[in-house]
Amino acid sequence: MSTRNNINVSFPEEDTTMYKDIILESSFTDVPVATLSRKYMKLGMRHSNRKSFIKWGIAKCIKP
Repeated sequence: MSTRNNINVSFPEEDTTMYKDIILESSFTDVPVATLSRKYMKLGMRHSNRKSFIKWGIAKCIKP
């Protein structure tokens, strides 16, 4: 089995509502929290017109 990249996300007190919303959506839709989180990260990145560091070639400068 291949390894997976992961990010550990913590939510400060002021973002408790967002955390609870994601947990509730996950339980109502049976979609895992990680899948929902990736979905909303992608939407946020598209909305802000953020360019990909990978496509720019900048990632080659960053050590893993």
